[in-house]
Amino acid sequence: MSKEKTQKNDKPEKKKNFVMIEGIKYSYTKTQIIFFDLEFYVPKKDQNQYSFSANPWKKDHLLLGGTFLNWKPLQEKNNKNANSFWLWKYNNDEKQLVNAIVTCLEKAWDLILSEKGQCELCLCGVGISRVDIGYLYSKALQHKTRPEDKLFMIFHNIRLIELENAVMPYFTHENGMLLGKSTGQILKRFDIPGKHTSGSNVWDLYEKESFEKIEQRNTKEVDDCFVIYQKLLAEKPILKRKSKK
Repeated sequence: MSKEKTQKNDKPEKKKNFVMIEGIKYSYTKTQIIFFDLEFYVPKKDQNQYSFSANPWKKDHLLLGGTFLNWKPLQEKNNKNANSFWLWKYNNDEKQLVNAIVTCLEKAWDLILSEKGQCELCLCGVGISRVDIGYLYSKALQHKTRPEDKLFMIFHNIRLIELENAVMPYFTHENGMLLGKSTGQILKRFDIPGKHTSGSNVWDLYEKESFEKIEQRNTKEVDDCFVIYQKLLAEKPILKRKSKK
């Protein structure tokens, strides 16, 4: 064997910076899960009309803001970064607030799209598929923060990890119905400390200008989402045993 061939074979193999899972690429530095929760304000005339009163298309209904915890699960160090966005920190201008949140999501997407074949952006939370995503998307459309096709890509190409549904196998179910679980039920099931309060409490806090309390409540909710996610990875679901014949 020639010396040239030996040297070629002895060349160290370039270490991959990603893993492949079922044909999808997961980069160690670009795979992202954003845990988030939003807060809303509903004016008194519309409060308690429905089980969920906040409506982004109704007059004087406001997006107050929220916390976005960006986690890179495959990156060993410095893999968590939290950003909060609040109406009172954007001159009470909802358009500025919404634009800042959309920019946050857009930057996360830009990192992902820089790697061909990389897994889509993942968003995780409790009730986000029913409430938060639709509300934020609607506000982004209202304020024309981006062209409509761009907003559709940002919000509807994401992979949603809906915790209120993901936890269902960890509960027993009555009457043959699979129903999503509330934050309070989830915290109790997984023995996570703290008491969950209704989002409607935020309305009074906003009217009293107790902004710090709103921020603290929201940060705790996002932290709880991260803990719930970790609990789901660690615990085994309740499985119905097959009856012996």
